[in-house]
Amino acid sequence: MKKLLVAFLILTVAIVAALGCTAFAEDGVQTASDWDASAFVQQLCQLNGELSLAHGDALSDAKKAVTDYVTTQMQLALGDNYPNAVKQRYFGADAVPGHNVEAYLDNPDSDKLVVIGAHYDAVGQGANDNACGVAALLQIAYALADKSLPFDVALVAFDCEEDGLVGSSVYVAEQMAVDPQNVLLMFNIDSIALGQNLYLMCENKPTDMADLILSKCDSLVEKPHALGVNNYTDNFGYNYYEFVQGSDHTPFRLQNIPIAAFFAGSYNYLG
Repeated sequence: MKKLLVAFLILTVAIVAALGCTAFAEDGVQTASDWDASAFVQQLCQLNGELSLAHGDALSDAKKAVTDYVTTQMQLALGDNYPNAVKQRYFGADAVPGHNVEAYLDNPDSDKLVVIGAHYDAVGQGANDNACGVAALLQIAYALADKSLPFDVALVAFDCEEDGLVGSSVYVAEQMAVDPQNVLLMFNIDSIALGQNLYLMCENKPTDMADLILSKCDSLVEKPHALGVNNYTDNFGYNYYEFVQGSDHTPFRLQNIPIAAFFAGSYNYLG
């Protein structure tokens, strides 16, 4: 669990710093003294585990328990500064049914948006994939809750990532349809607990965004650009495939929205 907590801190520092140093108070990262990341991960794992075993009439109740728990924790993270910011976005008419949990930190003087996301659905309990990512998202929510932001920020816990990036695809189709050019960046946090390094991936080439984020935190490693890539067209329409495409930043990337994805792992098996 110590490694998890270190990962949360690294991500909070890196993302908050990358959003713009001048926008935040000098006292650094704010944490909630009464919020326990370890307890959150354990509870979310328990609820997801119960959901994976539920059948029939109990299935919808188990699903609701997971969504409502994430919703409550997000609202607690934002506190009195954003009392009505957290919403559940239902989808299911033309897709796998589920709910995204979304919070908007609004700057009335800006029409620009940064999206920070992590999926809360899991196969089984999902401690690494992705209760830890949602815990990091909540830690970022605590850090931003009382800051003056230069633009709007959306904090999104995506549902149904494991069913084919359904929640993030619905979010992009519905929320981004107005003007995707107003979205400055999408941060995605997925599976940050296990592995040799905590990786950052922005593109399959060097980028200014990756340089900026890496300059704020020396505990991150950029994904090797040439490794983990296969030269064939995948289901998303790329002319190549790499395993990190299989997460919620991909629908944003397909709309030409810059992304920064965080994940843990090892590339040693690739030499």
